[in-house]
Amino acid sequence: MNDRETLLRAVFTGLEREQLLYCVSRNTAAVFEEGSSDVDLLIQPRDLEQAFVASRDGAVAAGFLLISRTRFANLSLVFWKPGGFFMRIDFETEIRWRIWPLLGASTMLKDCARVGDVLCASEAVEVAILVAKALWSGKMTDRYRKRLECLTANGTTLNGPLPLPLVGKAIGGRIGALRRTVIGMALASPQAWPALLRNLFHDLGRAIGRVLHPPGVYLAAHVSEALPRQELEERMEMAFPPAKAVWGNDDSGLKDTAKALFRGGLVVQEMIHDQPLAFHKARSRNPGIWMAKNSHRFQLMAAPGCGCFLGHPATGRMWPIDAKGKALDLADGIAQAMARAWDGSKPRARTGVFAVLVGLDGSGKTTFARNLCCAQGNKTGFGVIRYFHWLPKWRGAEFPWPAAMETPRKSPKSGNVASVVSVMRLGYHLLLAWWRNRLVTAPAVRRGELVLVDRFLYNYWLDPVSLKYSGPAWCLQIASMCMPKPDLILSLEADVDTILSRKNELTREEIAIQSERLQRLPLHGTRRVVINAAQDPERVLDDAIRALGRS
Repeated sequence: MNDRETLLRAVFTGLEREQLLYCVSRNTAAVFEEGSSDVDLLIQPRDLEQAFVASRDGAVAAGFLLISRTRFANLSLVFWKPGGFFMRIDFETEIRWRIWPLLGASTMLKDCARVGDVLCASEAVEVAILVAKALWSGKMTDRYRKRLECLTANGTTLNGPLPLPLVGKAIGGRIGALRRTVIGMALASPQAWPALLRNLFHDLGRAIGRVLHPPGVYLAAHVSEALPRQELEERMEMAFPPAKAVWGNDDSGLKDTAKALFRGGLVVQEMIHDQPLAFHKARSRNPGIWMAKNSHRFQLMAAPGCGCFLGHPATGRMWPIDAKGKALDLADGIAQAMARAWDGSKPRARTGVFAVLVGLDGSGKTTFARNLCCAQGNKTGFGVIRYFHWLPKWRGAEFPWPAAMETPRKSPKSGNVASVVSVMRLGYHLLLAWWRNRLVTAPAVRRGELVLVDRFLYNYWLDPVSLKYSGPAWCLQIASMCMPKPDLILSLEADVDTILSRKNELTREEIAIQSERLQRLPLHGTRRVVINAAQDPERVLDDAIRALGRS
């Protein structure tokens, strides 16, 4: 049994367990065949929400996850299973063109019959579906025309719910006349007027909802070579049809991007760089634009020689992307992030943690933070990780990307003017830390998230040259008593030879001086945990998770 059949049987079983009347509206003969199109199910409007819950629970029990629920003219659900499997199931409550109805659910479900293990709609419903497709697309394809002619020859349309002249206009390709007839039939029937108004207000509300929360996905890709577009679109076709996709660069049109996001498409902003400096500047760039839903924004960073990683700003999660299976890893990473929003089994989050990461250059702080962001949530104990370098930012999170180039060390400043300026800068950073602690860090901790800040204000004591500080020591003492206190300080420490083998930015003398400063950080009651950074990265991660109290 393939994944498609496993999922569909689980959904069908869930619907029948709840005693919901449903049937497959089209493609019934190949409904379980791998590589077939999406599946359309007919359902009563009053049963729609119950059908959604039953389908989701049945799919989850079979090992699949819901990644998208979107209200188009139908209710569209997309399920995913690790390994690149995507499947779309659409729940239809009626067949209509715009606000003009053709067939209701009660009529369509009346004559459904079981063929093998599948409840199938009658051929008369297929006629209505083909006519509706012609109305929506504005043309009648040869494939659909031949099928309608076949159904007409079999006598299906003689006693069907649609008038025979309507079907004849569809077969003849007279779409304009077909549309006028459908509108005239609806307006001439007073019984249909309430349905017209209901469809009008429903579509208006649906459009507003999709403007406020676009179902599309935005991927900002900073790469050295083009992504495998065709392979990625083929893998995610069920979730994001290629016809709705937009691939652009820095100059792509805003209108096309907005349209693709509104329609539920994939928008890839592909920025190809050939200089390390360009990747270095892109490290702090906020992925996505204001139109994209926050949980549907992603960033890809693939600098030469630094590996390839996918980041999700809404959760702070990262996924390593294999060069050979780039399309598969990208599809699975995007789906896994989207699935979290629909995970009904998530336990209530405990209180979060505000942790500061300190250590010398070369102690492995960035590598540790990246491993933490790449770890599964059930291992770290945090559903969301907010990583920030230096100070928390207004946006969702930064990412500990691998460095595409080494940042040159700043030269020390001296003199009275430099001392006054550095003290003023210290005061500004202190106020900024307090303000962002109230607006960014504290709310995240209350939500049960991990806020991990690299060095934070402790860098003024550890490496004042990097911040151009040349003021008096008593100013730092006052600042240490006034600064926001973290819940935990993770101190990564290693011997001199280990640090020099990783980075040669510091001399042995500078390493000795900073190591001494690291031991004399002003804690003021803050718990500090020392972690041996010379050991295996996995053991460093395990030690840190134990220190965070989530193991």
